[in-house]
Amino acid sequence: MKGKFQAYMYLALAMLMVGSTVVASKIIASGLPPFTATALRFALAFPVFLILMRVSGVAWPKLRRAEWLILLIQAVAGSVGYTSLLIAGVRLTSAADAGVIIGTLPICRCGYRHLCAARTSQPFFTDGDRAGCCWRLVDSFLP
Repeated sequence: MKGKFQAYMYLALAMLMVGSTVVASKIIASGLPPFTATALRFALAFPVFLILMRVSGVAWPKLRRAEWLILLIQAVAGSVGYTSLLIAGVRLTSAADAGVIIGTLPICRCGYRHLCAARTSQPFFTDGDRAGCCWRLVDSFLP
């Protein structure tokens, strides 16, 4: 039971951090350009990441050249691209609207996977996708 409780606590903390992203991005967008803010965010996060690796005893991964290329593409398109566009977007809209738009990510992810992924044997929606989409629908109707 302890392992399950610990997992739930980690997931709850992760959701608190994710939920604060829109608010933090709105504050950041008022004072910094998107790419500067993104660079600052990752410059601050990297030492924390290294400390967590050291504390948990995880070694730096040994990747082949092709794996580094994939990792670089994912970082640029995913983390850096997402963060830069998020900061640019909240500069132009309210934090509440940005939260609603970001809440549609599970549906967008499903559509993207369906259109671009070569794996056609997977179902269009996984259980996690269904849960995220249902939560987004419920949350849309709450005051």
